[in-house]
Amino acid sequence: MGDFPNDWRRGKLKEFFVLQRGSDLTKDSATPGKFPVISSSGISYYHDVAKVNPPGVVTGRKGSLGKVFYVDEPFWPHDTTLWVNDFKGNDPKFVCIYLENMQLEKWDAATSVPTLNRNNILGIITRFPPLPEQKKSQKSSAYGTKPLNSLKSSYRPKPGVKKG
Repeated sequence: MGDFPNDWRRGKLKEFFVLQRGSDLTKDSATPGKFPVISSSGISYYHDVAKVNPPGVVTGRKGSLGKVFYVDEPFWPHDTTLWVNDFKGNDPKFVCIYLENMQLEKWDAATSVPTLNRNNILGIITRFPPLPEQKKSQKSSAYGTKPLNSLKSSYRPKPGVKKG
């Protein structure tokens, strides 16, 4: 795996964070509210209930692969996503940067609708730096510190849908 400092931990990806599938919520069954529903392509709409407290890292599981979102407010991860439900002591912004750099779209496991099977990536052997190094790394990346507000500015609700 190349030359890494001795203090970098080596293991399977699942030893560094846990990905969980999002929850189904159709737009018709959502009650307009202030919590963003994050789908594989970003904010789809808003709901009055959040499933996950921040910080959150969300990526596409079905439909749109490769985008990774850092979420700094309560949110609902849609079933077209995978979200990190346990950072296992790692810096959430670093995990976001890490997933972005994995180019997850290359792990497409489907023949028609793009699909990311978490089981195909969680066994990958990798290395993670210690926490202080993770925090230094994320400071050098604008991506990892980019809040969800940049997504909100591009969200254009249809009439009758409340924007948070």
